[in-house]
Amino acid sequence: MSTTLLPMRAGSKTAPEIVSANIRALSARVGWNVSDLAQAVGINRPSVSERWHNRTDWRVNEIERVAALFGTTPWDLMKPAFGDEWVPDTKKLPRLDSNQQPAD
Repeated sequence: MSTTLLPMRAGSKTAPEIVSANIRALSARVGWNVSDLAQAVGINRPSVSERWHNRTDWRVNEIERVAALFGTTPWDLMKPAFGDEWVPDTKKLPRLDSNQQPAD
């Protein structure tokens, strides 16, 4: 059995990309940059920068802090923007076939 990858379309994003885009949008609305957000959330600037630019995924407890800071909910930070579509990151999933091995 082979794994079929979904084609990425314009506006298609993984869950971490959606979270980062929403956090950037909320920050822009209040005029904040990476440094401002890092100070407000209590995370060092390089870590926030990695998350801001989708090089590292936001942790659940960090999403909760950001949501509380902006007066929203964690699940609102995970909603795709109008016109965007969630596409799961299938590269991180184990290969599923009829011959599972201990390493799979």
